[in-house]
Amino acid sequence: MTAVLTVSVPADQASIYVAWQQQMNDAVAGAKGFISTQVVDPDEPGDDFVVIYRFETAADLQHWMASPERKARIDQLPPGLEAADGTMKVIVGNVDDRVSQPVTAVISVRVHPGREDQYRLWQKRMTAVMSKQPGSIGWTVQEPIPGLQDDWVVMARFDSEDDLAAWMTSDTRAQMLAEAEDMIDQSSTKKTRTSFDGWFRFNDGAKPPRAWQQSALVLLVLFPIVMLELVFVSPFTQRLDISVATFIGNTISVAATGFVLIPVAARGFRWWLTPQASAGRLWAGGLAIAALYAVSIGVMALLAANVNFTPPFLLG
Repeated sequence: MTAVLTVSVPADQASIYVAWQQQMNDAVAGAKGFISTQVVDPDEPGDDFVVIYRFETAADLQHWMASPERKARIDQLPPGLEAADGTMKVIVGNVDDRVSQPVTAVISVRVHPGREDQYRLWQKRMTAVMSKQPGSIGWTVQEPIPGLQDDWVVMARFDSEDDLAAWMTSDTRAQMLAEAEDMIDQSSTKKTRTSFDGWFRFNDGAKPPRAWQQSALVLLVLFPIVMLELVFVSPFTQRLDISVATFIGNTISVAATGFVLIPVAARGFRWWLTPQASAGRLWAGGLAIAALYAVSIGVMALLAANVNFTPPFLLG
């Protein structure tokens, strides 16, 4: 269970809020089922702080929300910050290891009683329309949680602020909102550069990169690692049992590729990996990958020649 708290803090009170939030973090750390807290500072003075709490279960989160410890901290909020704990949005989320995306809109909606089923059907149509918008990457929809949250919460990811702004001001969205006007009591939208990947699985229609794109990126980063192993590591392991030497090599390859290079490469090629990439973008990314293949082969060939490289299978 993950809870997102967006906090509007005047720029001149940011340091006061940070000190108070640290006290809250210390208090929540002792709560039952607590996993972790993350505080994301605003990009610009006066922008929202984002606080992310993780608990093992919804019951643990609910227990903390009603706890005397939390209430005591809320009572200690400095003047002018009394509403700093009033904008929490709760999302039932799973950990996901995909690369972060730049912009997320957090939309909170209060639906008129008795209109929930109608709104649910409308929300499905809304997300289907949104998925076709330029720059749309993924979204998650959280229905109200009895005893914890009355609002519906939609978290929508976009490639860039321009893409998000284009969707938020589009005629298509305005038409859809007009259809839902009589279902909605109130709504609010928060925008943050924090995309919340690593905290939520945005799986309500978001697709992963194409298999061939993933394979192409793996090959791009794996080839130089294997070549460097052959040049610099194999001379020291070639006299070991072949299974031991292979295990050592594979361990280095997997660690360097999965934990270091793939995240970097995926971040650099995020514009190409997104499922909504245009045909032109796909071709541009493919050509860029091919060019990097050629550069990598040339550099590794030059390196192997300069260190008098002999393949392990030719060593006596």
